[in-house]
Amino acid sequence: MAPRIRVRTHGAKERLFGKRGRVIRVGRPEGQGGPDAEAKAVMFVLVGSNIAVFFMMQGNVNSDFVLKHLTVSYDGVVNHGRYHTLLTSAFMHGSVGHLAGNLISLYFLAPPALALLGAPGFLAMYLSAAVLGGAAQLAATRSAMSSYPQESGMLARRPALGASGAVNSAIACSILASPTTTYYLFFAIPMPAWLLGCLLLARDLQGSQDHRSSTGHATHLMGAAVGALWFAAHRSGISI
Repeated sequence: MAPRIRVRTHGAKERLFGKRGRVIRVGRPEGQGGPDAEAKAVMFVLVGSNIAVFFMMQGNVNSDFVLKHLTVSYDGVVNHGRYHTLLTSAFMHGSVGHLAGNLISLYFLAPPALALLGAPGFLAMYLSAAVLGGAAQLAATRSAMSSYPQESGMLARRPALGASGAVNSAIACSILASPTTTYYLFFAIPMPAWLLGCLLLARDLQGSQDHRSSTGHATHLMGAAVGALWFAAHRSGISI
């Protein structure tokens, strides 16, 4: 789950996404315009769809059908060919806290990426990170199964869910687009975007060493890599 982060506000309707102390409106890295109406619509569709799916699944998240066909697991994909779960799992959340953490991070950190990539580019990045993040988690599971064969059955069946991989792609792209933006980690601790990115990266690199962790660190890392790739491609004039 991505951390809960907000940007510093100025007045009632402005947020700081600025450099060198300049106040810039929502999602506007210096020298660029903010997200257009189409990009903002993508944001609200993603937030709304995740919320809608969460409430539709209340009471059913742990049902056999949901675990088999909507969350992703090594057994489900490799042994039963449920490849669609690489995407559907990114719209599933296990608790209100899980959902809120991802969507708050997406809402406050995605605007620079939206402004940079536009609606089609951002959506392509988000969905690609969702799928590749799930695949990375399966690869990490396979590695853990090889290292801990006595736990291979449990690891293979363990479901993974959440939008963290996709959200991390937006976080990484936004940080690279506007590295001196000031964010408030956990709504209290101010820090520049580049430092926040380093802390998140260190957390996931360390967490990935624990094969029993309930957090999808491999998913987070792959999501960040996808975001960095989209940023680099855009800056190089390459359309993905």
